[in-house]
Amino acid sequence: VYPKQIPPAAQVVSYSPLYGSLPVGPAFDLAIAALMRAGGSIFPTPNGEGEGCPGTVVLQRQALAARPIACLKCSGEGEVGIITLAG
Repeated sequence: VYPKQIPPAAQVVSYSPLYGSLPVGPAFDLAIAALMRAGGSIFPTPNGEGEGCPGTVVLQRQALAARPIACLKCSGEGEVGIITLAG
């Protein structure tokens, strides 16, 4: 499901290896996104995770600048939720 939702040119990170698959997982994603927005940096994907992900996996910390952050959650039934933080 995720490959259909992520543009090939997108930079992607996944922090779910840190907290697993939980019903509150999107809340963790939003908290991480808010910390990145406040700090002005994108944190790298932990442990080089992300092999097989569409887009470019972020492996080193980098400046966020004015780019938006999209938190994506997909269900096993094909439902998609996207929350975007910009500013």
